[in-house]
Amino acid sequence: MISFKYFTLILFGVLTFVPVAVSSQNYYKGGGDVLFISEAPLEVIKAESSQLEGVIDLDKMKFAFKIKVNTFDGFNSSLQKDHFNEHYLETDLYPEATFTGSIILDEPCLSNCSSSGIFKGKFTIHNESKIEVIPVSFKIKADTVLI
Repeated sequence: MISFKYFTLILFGVLTFVPVAVSSQNYYKGGGDVLFISEAPLEVIKAESSQLEGVIDLDKMKFAFKIKVNTFDGFNSSLQKDHFNEHYLETDLYPEATFTGSIILDEPCLSNCSSSGIFKGKFTIHNESKIEVIPVSFKIKADTVLI
């Protein structure tokens, strides 16, 4: 069992989404970068991955992100990375982390606009879930959503 006490997953940089041809005109697919930080009493562990995948449905104001946990690189040593994958997060049993939920913007934003707000939803890793709220800057420019 993992403890959320020392575990933080931070979406950082710009997440970029482009339209997908589906029945909805406001459905976007894309990706971005994720920074993992574990602030334990003995040391701080950091790793990052550029393998985040996700979809955004602006008609329903919903999102879904996933990342393969074993794509994180960094750490303080290769042994630490192996321990992270094999013993701590058991990536063979639980290969993905997910974050799904609702988009709540301060101002409506559907075309060539920007707004701030939050993504609120269920974050699941190692088969454990927690409700998370992440502040976001949200921008639609041409046919691209930037978060």
